[in-house]
Amino acid sequence: MLTLASRLQILLLPPGNLIAAALFGLLASLRWWKMGIAVVAACIASLYVLSTPYIGQSLLHTLEASEAFEPPRGWQHAQAIVVLSANWQDNAPEYGGITVGEMTLARLRYTARLWRLTKLPVLVTGGPRTDGTGLVIADYMAKTLSDEFGVPVEFIEGKAFNTHESAIYSSRMLRRAGIESALVVTHAWHVPRTQLSFDQAGFSMVAAPMGFTNVPLFKLSAIFPSLKGITTSFYYFHEILGIAYYKYFL
Repeated sequence: MLTLASRLQILLLPPGNLIAAALFGLLASLRWWKMGIAVVAACIASLYVLSTPYIGQSLLHTLEASEAFEPPRGWQHAQAIVVLSANWQDNAPEYGGITVGEMTLARLRYTARLWRLTKLPVLVTGGPRTDGTGLVIADYMAKTLSDEFGVPVEFIEGKAFNTHESAIYSSRMLRRAGIESALVVTHAWHVPRTQLSFDQAGFSMVAAPMGFTNVPLFKLSAIFPSLKGITTSFYYFHEILGIAYYKYFL
């Protein structure tokens, strides 16, 4: 089941917004031929540009202000490790049908590495699915960390539906345990919105970025449209809209 937020994402982010605009252009061309064709042409050109790996990855890379350090800078001031959820994988019969998605798994893998370096207590955060099953991604994250990486999980926050709520609920849970700062594991391009969320929650966050974007060299293969290109463009605009919404409406 698509939530209201999911429907809005389809309409506001590429490629959905460009497809919707192109359809509008086609309808408009029935009355205003030149304007309608111009809108359709602009949408096709924009879709092509945003589908190229060179543009998509270059855009996403602009959000990665944090550098990769091992361990992250400022880790000495952290008292815990917080790992944010990302996505599910539904069709995984080898894991019983449903498990953590590729992005979530990558964050858990880096969390395991940080835990072995620091031995700090771990908190996983992520709420229930929106399909009525009642499954909570934080529970699956905790099980993956303990069963597959041998990492104990001391805190499970299973109510948050987004980064803003993860920051609020996680900080409350950690403060009750006397913890005032934490390493926060997420993708490098997600750090700005995560930092804003924890700042709004009044909690001291030490960024632990992972999954950095490789900016491709300007070569022929990098200017051909691809799923990777449009996906990275989608994440870029998703983060830009998310940051604006958190900053001005929350």
